[in-house]
Amino acid sequence: MKNRRKHAALAAAVTLSALAGTTAAAPARTHATGPHAVGTVRTTQYGVPRTLKRGGTITLSIWYRQNSRYTMEVYGYDLGLWNFAAPGFGQLKGITTTFLDPVTGKWEKPRYADPNGSIVFEVPLNRPGFMLKPNALGHVLMRITFGKTAHLGTWHQDAYPASYSLVNSKNADDPDYLDIPSKNFTFTLVK
Repeated sequence: MKNRRKHAALAAAVTLSALAGTTAAAPARTHATGPHAVGTVRTTQYGVPRTLKRGGTITLSIWYRQNSRYTMEVYGYDLGLWNFAAPGFGQLKGITTTFLDPVTGKWEKPRYADPNGSIVFEVPLNRPGFMLKPNALGHVLMRITFGKTAHLGTWHQDAYPASYSLVNSKNADDPDYLDIPSKNFTFTLVK
């Protein structure tokens, strides 16, 4: 399990650097046997309104499919929320979020919420991740409530599996990773 978490951390770092358009966190490849992309994860969402009033709640239904030859063991999800009218480290003012744990059926708080809008949901460390076979669909529900102090205007958000490992047919970890293109959705928060 610990080895899978290390691979998941490497995969998350490489994915985040790719989303940011940098390669600083990616390991240098001096030969063809280093970690490399072996597939992609495609995501889509339902439940994003065009407008929402302060005090309202959005329940996002996030679907994702990975197309590698490996089984994907998902440990966590990232939800990005940002509003260009809000101060950089004040993005989450007045916002609460939860996700529906598919194993327990309970709404859980995020493990981490950065004030600049990055929210991380993870399964407990004492539990295995959610196994997703090649070309199968995965699904997670997230809830976002915008309180009376949340910033008005256009909100951007994306959500995707962010912490995972790849497991080969012999049930061993694989050091490779999946490309996860960012897919942003927008809505307007009004009074």
